Amino acid sequence: MKLMCVSVLRWNHDTDDAVLLDGAFNLDEYNFFQKGSVKEFMAFASKTVMKRTGGGISAVDYEGNMLFAVVQADGLGAIVMADKEYAPRVAVALAKEVLAAFKGAHAAAAWRAARTDYAYRLPALEGTLREYQDPTKVDKVLRLDKQLGETKDILVKTIEKVLERGEKLDELVDKSAALSAQSKMFYKQAKKTNACCAVM
Repeated sequence: MKLMCVSVLRWNHDTDDAVLLDGAFNLDEYNFFQKGSVKEFMAFASKTVMKRTGGGISAVDYEGNMLFAVVQADGLGAIVMADKEYAPRVAVALAKEVLAAFKGAHAAAAWRAARTDYAYRLPALEGTLREYQDPTKVDKVLRLDKQLGETKDILVKTIEKVLERGEKLDELVDKSAALSAQSKMFYKQAKKTNACCAVM
């Protein structure tokens, strides 16, 4: 799962294109020469989705990635770009959180008049992008699912260990002085009978 970018935009049909008020981009895996182009592509994708998406919440498959858009009636929107494995519920929650933080940091009258990109910064955006890289850290349901998966793995390993012990049980029965010869014979006969029935 990978979160690629989070951006805050505005568009009220009063400009040719959506205005990118601020954005945070995950460019760690790209070399120095690629970073500018990748960032430009992500900004272009965010603007395109913002401009073509009506109000509300939507998800768009764009060049093999998912763009989750939350656009409010006042023309303010947040776009989250992630790979297809990223949890949609977490992406939408992130977009809503970013919009609330942006509105808290800036007066509505100011950002509504913005016509140039990066005119209204949200300093916490970079940190939020890093925090949401692992959705299990921020989403209780995914965290619980991960814990259940880990518990299941532990139980499977425990069962495998018990089965290994079961194979050694034959040796213990043979070596035991506490069991009579008759009990040892009964154990071996029961094991043969069970093996026969399990095959059928």
